Amino acid sequence: SCAVGDIAMKLMKPSEVADALGVKESTLEAWRCRGGGPDLPFIKIGHAVRYRDTDLIKIIEAGLRTREAA
Repeated sequence: SCAVGDIAMKLMKPSEVADALGVKESTLEAWRCRGGGPDLPFIKIGHAVRYRDTDLIKIIEAGLRTREAA
């Protein structure tokens, strides 16, 4: 975990994000490279890809619904 300003965040591996979203890691890679899927920012540290847990939470919350659209 790290803190930036008043926001504490954790950097997550693609495998962790894929598990949380119920998709394959290859799906995350496709979203990063070709677009599509949710607009999920990512961080490159050398060759490693990481995601902020705060961004993942926003994506999940954006998908919350109380009922299906007709």
